[in-house]
Amino acid sequence: MIPRAAAAIFEKLNTPPVPIWRLKNDQNLTPGTPVQVGDILFAKHDAEGEVGGGGEKKSSDTKETKEKARPVPVAKKYLAVLPTDVSRLQMKVGTITKVWQHPDAEKLFVELIDVGDAGGPRQVVSGLVGHVSLDAMLGKKVLVVANMKPTKMRGVESTAMVLCGSWVDGVVEPVAPPAGAANGTVVTCADFPGEPDEVLNPKKKVFEAVALDFCVKNGVATYKGCPFSVGGEVCTLPTLKDGTIK
Repeated sequence: MIPRAAAAIFEKLNTPPVPIWRLKNDQNLTPGTPVQVGDILFAKHDAEGEVGGGGEKKSSDTKETKEKARPVPVAKKYLAVLPTDVSRLQMKVGTITKVWQHPDAEKLFVELIDVGDAGGPRQVVSGLVGHVSLDAMLGKKVLVVANMKPTKMRGVESTAMVLCGSWVDGVVEPVAPPAGAANGTVVTCADFPGEPDEVLNPKKKVFEAVALDFCVKNGVATYKGCPFSVGGEVCTLPTLKDGTIK
């Protein structure tokens, strides 16, 4: 009954059906969309023993002892199960505008990365010391996961994560977006459409689960074989042909 009623509601709203986990806080309906008026979806049912319209009690009320009203069962609430795939991540193109050594960690860089935010560059802490020189980091185009929950790394706040490929020989390098990709451009995997979480809940380990299927194939960054892409162009690794991404 409920699935049919839900479909009928979308039909009355002149809107294609959308799974509950794809609904946003707003902008679900296009302004100006005409709404259809139709039959009642859920009819009212009078309970036994209710007073009728003429003021007379129904026959059940003539019993000497009324049965106690049974408690109305409360429907259980179930949370929508969201898919655990790359669509949950908000991956964006960014440019490192400033970089310096972490004051309290010799293997960490602190970067300011322009990801197109109105509030200015994001501060990000990355473990790339010894893999990429400080000079090479400055001005580099990178991919970041922009909806990570801000956290402190050795006392310095990090508000995103730089995605890097690695191989068993110890080579580590940032994933590179296509040449000319603008800061803030969203990176997608075509086979996995969907809206990203506003902020990833670290307790749910969504990123960790998704990253298990990140892979470098023939120099291209992929998720379950589907390339990371920006405007139809793929994201690549400068020197790595195979490896993992995290």
